[in-house]
Amino acid sequence: EADVRCVGPALAGCAIEIVDEHRRVLPAEVEGLVRVRSPCQVNAYLDADEASAEVFIDGWCYPGDIGLLSADGELVITGRAADHLNLGGSKVNAAALDEAMRNIDGVDDALCFAEPTDRGVDALSVLVVLQHDQVESATLVSALRQALRHSMMMSAKLLANVYVVSEIPRNANGKVM
Repeated sequence: EADVRCVGPALAGCAIEIVDEHRRVLPAEVEGLVRVRSPCQVNAYLDADEASAEVFIDGWCYPGDIGLLSADGELVITGRAADHLNLGGSKVNAAALDEAMRNIDGVDDALCFAEPTDRGVDALSVLVVLQHDQVESATLVSALRQALRHSMMMSAKLLANVYVVSEIPRNANGKVM
């Protein structure tokens, strides 16, 4: 089955690299920041020097995507840098975590977010919409913690609070409002 996140290889004359936060190139199958270079790309935004300095660096364009290059050299987009949460130095792909939470029995919708703590380090919290009101809270929290451990390879201790809400407001495209 094809990976729907796969956008394919770079076009002839274009370069795609996956780099870490220090702009070091990462090997195939390792997730990081996507950067692209093309002979026909722009090198700045019009009248936006500050934004240009963040996106166009040393001839590369950093579009804000997180991804990886497959062993075959195909680009797979796994998220957006703005969608990653920093929890005590651990980067968490919020979109992937939301999806893992929505796959738990009894959960209709879920949204994770970083919540400040009194320790000065953000903790992961989750808004959940239940499929029905018969789900026991202890069972739900246990399932959420287990999803963290298995699907995200994270410490379940990072989960601070679970808030049950009636809905998570979304626009017509499914984006959180």
